[in-house]
Amino acid sequence: NIMKKIYAIYITYQASASIAADVFYSVNGGTTWSSTSSGPSTVDSDTAGWKKGKWAIGTPPSASTIMVKIDTDATSNLVKINDIGIEYRPIHKRMA
Repeated sequence: NIMKKIYAIYITYQASASIAADVFYSVNGGTTWSSTSSGPSTVDSDTAGWKKGKWAIGTPPSASTIMVKIDTDATSNLVKINDIGIEYRPIHKRMA
């Protein structure tokens, strides 16, 4: 029920190839998928092969919900996901 301004998507993953262009998002239960503006900028990686990437969103949308899609159909990329985090800020507006 709280509106948020969404800035970035963080994913901890292992992949057989780059997933830079494969991350999409949709807000408020929509059916239209938007691509992230940049990514991943690698935040961290460990010796077990896990990488933590940040996918920035160019024009941050205001939304109450967000869905994330990793589309690897075209590349047949094997991807293992450990966790997904969303960078957002709550929007506090005075109600009229």
